[in-house]
Amino acid sequence: MNQLYPYENRSKRHIQQYVRINASDYIYDLLQEVNKSDFAMPKGVDFSDMRIKNDDEASWIKRIINNYEVNSQIVFSLQASNQYWQTFDYVKSNLGKGYIFYFICIMCEKKRKYLYKRFNTIGNNYLCRICHGLNY
Repeated sequence: MNQLYPYENRSKRHIQQYVRINASDYIYDLLQEVNKSDFAMPKGVDFSDMRIKNDDEASWIKRIINNYEVNSQIVFSLQASNQYWQTFDYVKSNLGKGYIFYFICIMCEKKRKYLYKRFNTIGNNYLCRICHGLNY
């Protein structure tokens, strides 16, 4: 799920390795975990086809992944590697075929599809590309 990408930091003259995470990957992994385990889902919520079809399902996923008391391996793996609690939000797709989930960057508080963390550093948070000062 985590991939290494070489990015040039604007404030430095050398290229560093950053780990990039994708919000969609975490949502997909959470849906797989929900299908395999015994989560107490509300009536009418069904993820057997791995799709989020309505606003009720999207808001339920958002509540699950933003709740620190949920016993989920996916939620724990993301939150344990992050100093601050990483929140998610979603918007309805403009194609009308589902929902798009985003991270909320803990520094600028904007919706971001990808977050980055410097590779092999302790105490460094996942932040958006702009907050890390990364170029393309």
